[in-house]
Amino acid sequence: MRYIVLLGDGMADWPLEELGGKTPLQVAHKPNMDALAKRSVMGMV
Repeated sequence: MRYIVLLGDGMADWPLEELGGKTPLQVAHKPNMDALAKRSVMGMV
């Protein structure tokens, strides 16, 4: 079995008024991360 541990420390940041109350990660164009999340089993340790 193969594992990938992806630790996105600090990616979420704080919601910004300039972004409509969303975080930079929420408004970012990130198709590869989205595709990986859809096909993966995710969890928190």
